Amino acid sequence: MQTRRISMDLRRSFPHSMRVKLKGYVHLARMIDKCRAVLAGTEGEYIYLLTRGPSTPEKQDYFNKLRDAVDPARTDLTSWADLQDLEEGRTVPKR
Repeated sequence: MQTRRISMDLRRSFPHSMRVKLKGYVHLARMIDKCRAVLAGTEGEYIYLLTRGPSTPEKQDYFNKLRDAVDPARTDLTSWADLQDLEEGRTVPKR
């Protein structure tokens, strides 16, 4: 049996919404779209979230509130990924 590979071109379209559930999991369809684009070499300049931080003063205030609830001394954190790791008890290198 031959499987059909569906390519994804993030230079021309967006991946699935993170709200779309696949087998009950959120983010999975979106992640698969991104993987397909990387494998096809068509990810373009798509923004990946590892270094993404708050984009407005209001979001920065919210970020700081969440960070301070876990560890107010970690003023070096700038990305949502770092904050999530901190909240979940993972080691986040100081910057």
